[in-house]
Amino acid sequence: MVVPQSNKREQVLKLIEEKDKLEAKINELGNVLRANNVGMTDELTDSEDFPRNDIDVMAVRQARHEINCLQNDLKQLLKVIEAGLEEIHSEGSHITSPKIPPDVAMQSSTSVSNNRSPFVIVNLVSPGSPAEEAGIQLRDEIVEFGSINVDNFQDLGQIGELVRHSQNQNISLKVRRARNLIDITLVPKTWQGRGLLGCNIVPIPTSSTPSHLS
Repeated sequence: MVVPQSNKREQVLKLIEEKDKLEAKINELGNVLRANNVGMTDELTDSEDFPRNDIDVMAVRQARHEINCLQNDLKQLLKVIEAGLEEIHSEGSHITSPKIPPDVAMQSSTSVSNNRSPFVIVNLVSPGSPAEEAGIQLRDEIVEFGSINVDNFQDLGQIGELVRHSQNQNISLKVRRARNLIDITLVPKTWQGRGLLGCNIVPIPTSSTPSHLS
């Protein structure tokens, strides 16, 4: 039985609503971390390896666990949404209606059509971080990080150097998400967590990328 296109569209819209709820829950849990002035990776023990007495260690641990679980759920949900949007798109539906958020709509104008490939991928975004404020999401694939791209990327030290020299300045990123290219402006700055970004990236293995960086 062929599912009517209108029904497929409604199914995708419901999934997008679920995505929004997951993101809201992650942000709510992030408030627990922010209230304790810690991120996802800050130490919860003191120099003598005792639980820190300046934070609610149990609450932070629980929030971190739930955030990790929800981010995994969100990752899987985004895959389902992407598949649904591709199916609707392949059947010629006009899916760029305002009802569907632009960050998940398959827009041909932003579809990845050039030959430049992503060279690093985001595998962690801390709540309340500059990266989260900029709109960077888990599993985003970075095609351009300022002047760095797959053609001139050598190692993560390049990005670290660029970030250090761009504190409180705009860095233009081009990110691939659900087969769309998204322009993001990132501002490295000090915040309650570690580093200037609050996210973690790892290289995407290529023929020219050393295996120990993958």
